[in-house]
Amino acid sequence: MVVTASSPALIEKARSVVTDGSGQYKIVDLRPGIYSVSFALPGFTVQQREGIELTANFVADVNAKLTGRQLPRRMWTFKPRFSSLDVQSTTQQSVLTRSVMDNIPTGTVYSPMLRFSLALR
Repeated sequence: MVVTASSPALIEKARSVVTDGSGQYKIVDLRPGIYSVSFALPGFTVQQREGIELTANFVADVNAKLTGRQLPRRMWTFKPRFSSLDVQSTTQQSVLTRSVMDNIPTGTVYSPMLRFSLALR
């Protein structure tokens, strides 16, 4: 979860941290002032706490309880892109292995870079 403290007292106006595995977080070295703290986690509603006043050498515990967001349901409709299917003409392709090519009775020798034709007399 991302926890963000924002205040005009901060030079950067907002400072964010990520909670640890147990949900704990610490935002250190905050200047005295009035803060707004938000808690955000994907799939949950963002919780906002307003008007938190920090004074010098003060530790504030700010907690939040997140609730799940209701995501809209979508229905998908699939339509084919073709209006008719050609069943008359077909093409079959395959890849020949090196051993099959070596055993084909032809007068051609295949090399990875060049192709030579042999003529027997």
